[in-house]
Amino acid sequence: SLSGYKDHRERFLSIAGDELTLEKIELAKADVLLEVQSTPSGASVIVNGQYSGQTPLNLELRSDRKQAIKIIKTGYAQYQHSLSLKPNQTKKIYAKLARNLGKVSIEVEPKSAMTLVNGQSIGQGDHDITLPTQPQIIRIKHEGYASFSKSITPKLGITQSIKVRLLTNQEARLAAMTPVTSTHLGQNLVLLQPFAFQMGASRREPGRRANETLRQVTMNRLFYLSTKEVTNQEFRQFAAGHDSGQYEEETLNEEDMPVARVSWQEAALFCNWLSEKNNLPPFYKIELGKVTGYSPNATGYRLPTEAEWAWAARTQGATGLP
Repeated sequence: SLSGYKDHRERFLSIAGDELTLEKIELAKADVLLEVQSTPSGASVIVNGQYSGQTPLNLELRSDRKQAIKIIKTGYAQYQHSLSLKPNQTKKIYAKLARNLGKVSIEVEPKSAMTLVNGQSIGQGDHDITLPTQPQIIRIKHEGYASFSKSITPKLGITQSIKVRLLTNQEARLAAMTPVTSTHLGQNLVLLQPFAFQMGASRREPGRRANETLRQVTMNRLFYLSTKEVTNQEFRQFAAGHDSGQYEEETLNEEDMPVARVSWQEAALFCNWLSEKNNLPPFYKIELGKVTGYSPNATGYRLPTEAEWAWAARTQGATGLP
């Protein structure tokens, strides 16, 4: 043993009359104890480039080399220290880690909207706030509007901007709807938002019937409408033996032709069948193969109303129609 070095211990067998020579003994310098603490705790400790654990931490280090210490925690400035220790020495390091902060500018509409950061309210209107550089949940809410939520990680020395216009509940529902949807048979339907229009025909319009009059109609409900008629091929997947017949010796039975000679009842039953294929609640109520009513809130397929058909047939432009 020698002060400043680790003791050497070795076991050997001696035999009477035999000469024994031990190998050269190199004493290793004694280890030193390093106690590492930080505020906040749970910071990673890196010694000479090697991860050694998290604070609070006790380390045994060699006394014959310089030690490079780094203490790291997300959202805080890095702590660095270099030291050389004498044998049998105990050293303590206490690191008070400084917060890394970034600025976030928040603009909201309407101005009476409430902003919350990680569930804590910071008030109404626009805000310029300073937050730690780690993920933050920003939520903006207002009665009668769909709330907005966003995860943001502030950056040191950079001001990030969030501009939010809250949508009314109706606007949010519209935004969430798919502009184009498809049926089980591959038919495309477009989303339409109708507006007030004049329905019927004037007396000067060719083909007007005697009981037709002009009247103002307003539709408040959005609806999907197929871009093409149901074909023979599509309808025959529901009714395999359907025959569309002919018109003036011209066949109406080609697969890609619109289905013909279909009653209103058959069309409604086809809609319910298609709804079931798409796992949608059926629109029409059926008893003994006959339509007895309908479910107004069902999202299954149905026939367009007279007003929907008239509006779609007369309207062009920014309505969703191709």
